[in-house]
Order: sequence, then C-alpha cells, then structure tokens
Amino acid sequence: MIFLDNQLAISLANNPMFHQRTKYVEMYAHFIKEKVLDGIIHLEYFPSTLNSLDLFTKPLPKAQFCKLRDAIRLVKLPSRGSEI
Repeated sequence: MIFLDNQLAISLANNPMFHQRTKYVEMYAHFIKEKVLDGIIHLEYFPSTLNSLDLFTKPLPKAQFCKLRDAIRLVKLPSRGSEI
C-alpha cells in the first residue's frame, strides 16, 4: 500500500482510460499504473494535513507545524546555558 496526498495521481493510476487522455505522463507513472492494474500495489489517499513528513519538507503555517510537531512528539530540549 502506498499513501498519497494527491487524489489526481491516484485517479490517473486507477483509471487507464483517463491516462490515455493525459498529454504528458512521466515513466514512473506508467510503472505505477501497471502495478496498480496488476494488483501488486494499492494507492490510498492520505490528507496532507495529517502527513507528519510535511513537517520536514514544506513551509507550513505555525498552527499546522505545531500540530505535526506534537504528533511526532518532537520537543525542544532544555538549554544548558553556555556549557558545551
């Protein structure tokens, strides 16, 4: 199972007829489409608002940043002053 936050990508992989109408599709998309049609992989929608990896890959509004930071239990260590 592969989780994606892009519903269009899931639609393209699941619907081969829709694929034929697209003007430009990367080679990896054709590979994924074949694996989905063969039943080897399954694509599942996962909203970006719940994706904790966005914390490390995107600029986020403060509220979203704090929500994802708390979800992975990331905490700031207490300062040790000038000690090294």
